Amino acid sequence: MSSEASEQMRHLKFVQHQYRDHDLQRLGVWKRPACVDSLSSKYWVVFIHGGAWRDPRNTFEDFAPCVEYMQSSADPALSSICGFVSIDHRLSPHPEFPQDPAATTRHALRHARHPDHIADVYSALAFVQREYDIEGNYILVGHSSRAPIACQLLIGHAALHGHVTDTLLHLPAAIVGIYGIYDLGGLNDRYGDDYAGFLEGAFGTDRKVWQQISPSCFPGDLKAAGKTARRSGRALYTILAGSPDDTLLDSAEVEVMKAKLTKDAVEVESMNLVGDHDFVWKEASQVARLVSQCVKTLEAQQPDTGK
Repeated sequence: MSSEASEQMRHLKFVQHQYRDHDLQRLGVWKRPACVDSLSSKYWVVFIHGGAWRDPRNTFEDFAPCVEYMQSSADPALSSICGFVSIDHRLSPHPEFPQDPAATTRHALRHARHPDHIADVYSALAFVQREYDIEGNYILVGHSSRAPIACQLLIGHAALHGHVTDTLLHLPAAIVGIYGIYDLGGLNDRYGDDYAGFLEGAFGTDRKVWQQISPSCFPGDLKAAGKTARRSGRALYTILAGSPDDTLLDSAEVEVMKAKLTKDAVEVESMNLVGDHDFVWKEASQVARLVSQCVKTLEAQQPDTGK
């Protein structure tokens, strides 16, 4: 971190919160102190890191390089950001990082199974909206396996598969999916069943569930489904970003999700990035560019009349 960037980061107030009891049910908040939470002209950026629903090496701290970059950027659009949030949630088991259930406390055990991951994101967003009064003035950025979680919010409680919650969320003003997985079964088929291991670990062996939870396969209208929890007065804006340099995912994932959003009349753009799967959040400038594009688009929007 440069000395200038370090100085800029010191201008942010950082707080780590536990939104529930598990060790991984936590989030980090970097807030610009002069920001007034309720200003509708200000936005928050909420990040959900990748890691195939199971990798303990990925944490909310993955977003720190992006926070640093955006905080020190001269881009006028990024001055509209009030603060940054990065979410952790419970993880599924990882064969390379085994735990002994007899020797591991329940608060540290990684044994999550769908819908635990998305239920945690619901809880985390509800916590942030309650504590920081952000309502729908936020841009939700999901990387890799967390990009579909961002899109699953549009499906509503159907994505929770029976998990009971009375939480009514304000959905985001914009969603950014970076190198995302949107058709679980299709991706696994195209890669010759190579991804079955982590998909089964997160969602079980019933491949019908994989299809049900894939946002690109949702049989209903995503725009209509999302309106039940949207009160921001804006039409949802979505960016789907991928790269030919990504060695883990092919371009079909962006294509199938873009086709679904377009069919359901959700405003969507696809953008090409440079670099392999984890490069973008480490390098940060491309994530900042995507967020800047969202802010510019949102500020140019007219209120959504619902027509």
